[in-house]
Amino acid sequence: MKEDPAEELDSLMDKCNQAVSGLRGAAVAMIRVDFVAHTLTYTGTGNIRFYFMEASGKMSFPLSTMGFLSGRKQLFKLKQFQYKPGSKFLIHSDGLKLRKVRSYLDSSISAVHTGHSIERQIASVPEDDVSFVVGKFLD
Repeated sequence: MKEDPAEELDSLMDKCNQAVSGLRGAAVAMIRVDFVAHTLTYTGTGNIRFYFMEASGKMSFPLSTMGFLSGRKQLFKLKQFQYKPGSKFLIHSDGLKLRKVRSYLDSSISAVHTGHSIERQIASVPEDDVSFVVGKFLD
Protein backbone atom coordinates (compact mmCIF):
# COMPACT_ATOMS: atom_id res chain seq x y z
CA MET A 1 0.00 0.00 0.00
CA LYS A 2 2.86 2.37 0.69
CA GLU A 3 4.20 1.91 -2.84
CA ASP A 4 0.85 2.35 -4.60
CA PRO A 5 -1.98 3.58 -2.34
CA ALA A 6 -4.49 3.34 -5.21
CA GLU A 7 -3.78 -0.33 -5.93
CA GLU A 8 -6.96 -2.41 -6.08
CA LEU A 9 -7.74 -4.58 -3.05
CA ASP A 10 -7.89 -7.81 -5.06
CA SER A 11 -4.38 -7.09 -6.37
CA LEU A 12 -3.16 -6.46 -2.81
CA MET A 13 -4.75 -9.75 -1.73
CA ASP A 14 -2.91 -11.51 -4.58
CA LYS A 15 0.36 -10.05 -3.31
CA CYS A 16 -0.40 -11.19 0.24
CA ASN A 17 -1.26 -14.63 -1.11
CA GLN A 18 2.08 -14.85 -2.93
CA ALA A 19 3.94 -13.66 0.18
CA VAL A 20 2.64 -16.57 2.30
CA SER A 21 3.25 -19.24 -0.35
CA GLY A 22 4.86 -22.26 1.30
CA LEU A 23 4.05 -21.00 4.79
CA ARG A 24 1.31 -21.99 7.21
CA GLY A 25 -1.27 -19.73 5.58
CA ALA A 26 -3.28 -16.77 6.78
CA ALA A 27 -6.76 -15.34 7.08
CA VAL A 28 -6.64 -11.77 5.78
CA ALA A 29 -9.18 -8.98 5.31
CA MET A 30 -8.87 -5.44 4.02
CA ILE A 31 -11.09 -2.41 3.89
CA ARG A 32 -10.52 0.73 1.88
CA VAL A 33 -12.42 3.95 2.41
CA ASP A 34 -12.74 6.56 -0.32
CA PHE A 35 -13.63 9.73 1.53
CA VAL A 36 -14.35 11.62 -1.70
CA ALA A 37 -16.76 9.05 -3.20
CA HIS A 38 -18.10 8.07 0.27
CA THR A 39 -17.49 4.35 -0.30
CA LEU A 40 -16.07 1.54 1.78
CA THR A 41 -14.79 -1.58 -0.01
CA TYR A 42 -14.26 -4.89 1.79
CA THR A 43 -12.49 -8.09 0.84
CA GLY A 44 -11.41 -11.00 2.98
CA THR A 45 -10.54 -14.65 3.11
CA GLY A 46 -10.80 -17.06 6.00
CA ASN A 47 -12.66 -16.87 9.28
CA ILE A 48 -13.08 -13.12 9.37
CA ARG A 49 -16.46 -11.47 9.82
CA PHE A 50 -17.46 -8.07 8.47
CA TYR A 51 -20.64 -6.14 9.24
CA PHE A 52 -21.73 -2.82 7.74
CA MET A 53 -24.67 -0.86 9.09
CA GLU A 54 -26.03 2.02 7.06
CA ALA A 55 -27.17 5.14 8.88
CA SER A 56 -30.74 4.01 8.04
CA GLY A 57 -30.23 0.83 10.11
CA LYS A 58 -29.92 -1.62 7.20
CA MET A 59 -27.21 -4.16 8.03
CA SER A 60 -25.13 -6.18 5.55
CA PHE A 61 -22.61 -8.91 6.26
CA PRO A 62 -20.79 -10.09 3.14
CA LEU A 63 -19.04 -13.43 3.48
CA SER A 64 -15.29 -13.68 3.14
CA THR A 65 -13.83 -15.98 0.51
CA MET A 66 -13.62 -19.49 1.94
CA GLY A 67 -10.22 -20.92 2.85
CA PHE A 68 -7.06 -19.02 3.62
CA LEU A 69 -4.12 -17.46 1.85
CA SER A 70 -1.51 -20.11 1.07
CA GLY A 71 -0.09 -19.25 -2.32
CA ARG A 72 -2.65 -21.11 -4.42
CA LYS A 73 -4.57 -19.03 -6.96
CA GLN A 74 -7.83 -17.59 -5.61
CA LEU A 75 -10.52 -15.20 -6.72
CA PHE A 76 -11.38 -12.62 -4.09
CA LYS A 77 -14.83 -11.15 -3.68
CA LEU A 78 -15.06 -7.40 -3.27
CA LYS A 79 -18.09 -5.73 -1.72
CA GLN A 80 -18.56 -1.97 -1.90
CA PHE A 81 -20.86 0.10 0.32
CA GLN A 82 -21.97 3.73 0.08
CA TYR A 83 -21.71 5.31 3.49
CA LYS A 84 -23.30 8.35 5.05
CA PRO A 85 -22.58 10.05 8.37
CA GLY A 86 -23.64 7.60 11.07
CA SER A 87 -22.82 4.46 9.07
CA LYS A 88 -20.83 1.94 11.11
CA PHE A 89 -18.76 -1.17 10.52
CA LEU A 90 -17.26 -4.02 12.51
CA ILE A 91 -14.61 -6.45 11.32
CA HIS A 92 -13.34 -9.24 13.56
CA SER A 93 -11.52 -12.53 13.73
CA ASP A 94 -13.34 -15.75 14.57
CA GLY A 95 -11.96 -15.64 18.11
CA LEU A 96 -14.53 -12.97 18.95
CA LYS A 97 -17.84 -14.58 19.82
CA LEU A 98 -20.52 -11.90 19.69
CA ARG A 99 -24.23 -12.40 20.05
CA LYS A 100 -26.63 -9.82 18.68
CA VAL A 101 -24.05 -7.92 16.63
CA ARG A 102 -26.78 -5.52 15.53
CA SER A 103 -27.15 -4.25 19.09
CA TYR A 104 -23.52 -3.08 19.08
CA LEU A 105 -23.80 -1.31 15.73
CA ASP A 106 -27.32 0.02 16.32
CA SER A 107 -26.27 1.77 19.52
CA SER A 108 -26.01 5.55 19.55
CA ILE A 109 -22.79 5.45 21.58
CA SER A 110 -19.47 6.36 19.99
CA ALA A 111 -17.27 3.84 18.18
CA VAL A 112 -14.80 4.05 21.08
CA HIS A 113 -17.48 3.12 23.62
CA THR A 114 -18.78 0.39 21.30
CA GLY A 115 -15.25 -1.01 21.19
CA HIS A 116 -15.07 -1.02 24.97
CA SER A 117 -18.43 -2.83 25.14
CA ILE A 118 -17.10 -5.47 22.75
CA GLU A 119 -13.86 -5.80 24.75
CA ARG A 120 -15.91 -6.66 27.83
CA GLN A 121 -17.31 -9.67 25.95
CA ILE A 122 -13.88 -11.22 25.44
CA ALA A 123 -12.99 -13.96 27.90
CA SER A 124 -9.99 -13.28 30.13
CA VAL A 125 -8.29 -16.23 28.41
CA PRO A 126 -9.85 -16.55 24.93
CA GLU A 127 -9.78 -19.90 23.15
CA ASP A 128 -8.49 -18.28 19.94
CA ASP A 129 -6.85 -15.04 18.83
CA VAL A 130 -9.16 -12.03 19.00
CA SER A 131 -8.86 -8.99 16.76
CA PHE A 132 -11.49 -6.42 15.86
CA VAL A 133 -11.95 -2.94 14.46
CA VAL A 134 -15.11 -0.92 14.86
CA GLY A 135 -15.71 2.38 13.11
CA LYS A 136 -18.32 5.06 12.57
CA PHE A 137 -18.41 7.65 9.79
CA LEU A 138 -18.81 11.15 11.15
CA ASP A 139 -20.29 14.28 9.58
